[in-house]
Amino acid sequence: IYLKKNKVRWSEDPSNRDAQFLRVKVRELLDDLGLSVERLAETGLRMQEARAVLDLVVDAKSREIGGVSPLGEVLFTDEFWYLRNDTRYRMAAKAIGFVAGTSLKPRLSALVRVLDGVRYGKACTLSGCLLVPLDGSGFRVQREAAACRRSAPVDKVWDGRWRLTDGTIPEPAMIGALGARGLQQCPDWKRTGYSRTSLIVSPALWSSGELIAAPFAGLNTRIKFELTGDRFTDHLPCDRH
Repeated sequence: IYLKKNKVRWSEDPSNRDAQFLRVKVRELLDDLGLSVERLAETGLRMQEARAVLDLVVDAKSREIGGVSPLGEVLFTDEFWYLRNDTRYRMAAKAIGFVAGTSLKPRLSALVRVLDGVRYGKACTLSGCLLVPLDGSGFRVQREAAACRRSAPVDKVWDGRWRLTDGTIPEPAMIGALGARGLQQCPDWKRTGYSRTSLIVSPALWSSGELIAAPFAGLNTRIKFELTGDRFTDHLPCDRH
């Protein structure tokens, strides 16, 4: 159209009309269906608007039936299972991304399979997270122990979302998972109300292989860690363990 309007001559590429090429077949199919570029663009815009609305629904429902514990775990009540499939899958994927400290989403087929297992009482792992059924048919999304073995300097974010914010820091020191060995050095951990599987993946402070602090397990609570990075609906308040 531009060339015609400006009276500019052009050369036709014969391959643009050769049906052996996929692009030509697709173009002919779109013409047969009456789908123009404008209609496709309009459809894409409407799909984008629909996704935005669905994201708002997911956030609203997450606040209604979910929460984030001080350990950064996401908990959902049994009402999760009564939501529409699209809402449920988006909500679970968002929770998993938050706990894993990543923006990557799990494959839908794997997510559906794992949620089916959790619904019927089976703990399952997916994308570095452990999904644990709870009494009352809800479930908890927590970090998987095998996925958070790396440590980080005290001035860096550990495991994609934990930052050291307060306390006297000995040198040298690193942030790492508390682990089973560290938990054994926390005599008061049961008083915290958190489960063993939750605490072994909580942030702790180590120096030359020695445990210095594990505030979530009740050891040296002067040291403080806070969640940072991407938010899961601004860290929904939750006092359930």
